[in-house]
Amino acid sequence: LMRARRHKSTLEASLFENNIPVEVFHNLIDTFRRNLPTWHRYWAVRRRALGVDQLQPYDIWAPIAKQNPSISFDQAVDWICAGLEPMGKEYTAILRRGCLEDRWVDVYPNLGKSSAQFSSGFSGTHPFIVINFDDTIFSLSTLAHELGHSMHSYLTWKNQPIIYSDYSLFAAEVASNFHQAMVRAHLLDTNSDPQFQIKVIEEAMSNFHRYFFIMPTLARFELEMHERSERGEGLTAEDMNNRMADLFAEGYGNEVYVDRDRTGITWATFGHL
Repeated sequence: LMRARRHKSTLEASLFENNIPVEVFHNLIDTFRRNLPTWHRYWAVRRRALGVDQLQPYDIWAPIAKQNPSISFDQAVDWICAGLEPMGKEYTAILRRGCLEDRWVDVYPNLGKSSAQFSSGFSGTHPFIVINFDDTIFSLSTLAHELGHSMHSYLTWKNQPIIYSDYSLFAAEVASNFHQAMVRAHLLDTNSDPQFQIKVIEEAMSNFHRYFFIMPTLARFELEMHERSERGEGLTAEDMNNRMADLFAEGYGNEVYVDRDRTGITWATFGHL
């Protein structure tokens, strides 16, 4: 497909639809690699906090805070609006009304309800958010994230003709992660309780792990596999599993135990899909 469309590489072909220069991709990967020592320091802090000699991959998600604050949906909306005050009163008023009056959000888990959490809708409607709110800091952050998508959509539908009312996934994730960052900063600035702050940091690092550890690692793998194919080199399951294990071992450093067979097979399959 890359050759048929006369792109220079599969990377360029993949990024073309979202109008992203290949330099943006390479800059992200280079920045990630330069800052791997920061991840290594984080793994060391997490290992000491959990009191273990070496982290196992499942320890990455183990809770550190001794207390888990209970946050109601109404409280979450209040804190999200407070964190987004720099966006202006009109912005937060629309968000609050959508959450508490206009029923944008399907809030709680229910029988037969999907575990997926997302924002949807179309021009001519209001946004529709599906979450499974469980009174935790993670649910608060998920709500903030999805409201980022919803406000992006709401303002696009309000101000753009329908032909321009869509936006790329690349742009979409800017709005949602911006919301989360603003709300985290507000929570850390306004609540000095150490356990609460640890919980906020745990949520932040879980999010960063997904977006700035797992995704760049999978992107590196995918790029290398495509480049090998472009050069006419063969690909085997063993090669892919080994390369994926190498990439995770590099990211984890000496603090996290890597079962090469399990790590390679699990993530190489995920990256290939």
